[in-house]
Amino acid sequence: MDLVFTTEGLEPSKRYAAWQGAICDVYVNVDVNAEKRSDYQGFIREARFGPVTMTDVLLSEQRITRRERHIAKLDKDCYYVEFVQQGQVNVLQAGQTLHSNPAVGAIFSAAEAYDLECIGRVRSLYLEIPRKEFASRFNEHKIPVAATIATARGLGRIRALDRG
Repeated sequence: MDLVFTTEGLEPSKRYAAWQGAICDVYVNVDVNAEKRSDYQGFIREARFGPVTMTDVLLSEQRITRRERHIAKLDKDCYYVEFVQQGQVNVLQAGQTLHSNPAVGAIFSAAEAYDLECIGRVRSLYLEIPRKEFASRFNEHKIPVAATIATARGLGRIRALDRG
């Protein structure tokens, strides 16, 4: 994976602002709110596999918010599949709160408003799958907006192979 952003080497007072720009450049337009801005730490590594992008990300505690004004910028129409390696992320979308952690991943749509509550320091893998490719795997009326996926058993265990 290629390193596309890191706060390492940046003056601590500039890390949070740099992170806000990086997350919008790599993923989609969002607002980021972190209470501990003076010592923000994070990185993003990325690999592309045809239309699918995989990222490895380290996040400090924060809340990421995507609303209609972000979606209107027509940045990406995709789904994210999240595999938490360390920490916990609550995904709030479509009236649901999905609790993701190393045993439970989450799937959510970038075309719908959402909040990600990153609790503590979080390390996650994300698959970014274009909506068209994602939707082709489902019956037309069964495409989920947000869902959880077991990552401690079945096919979900594949992501655990890199967890030493």
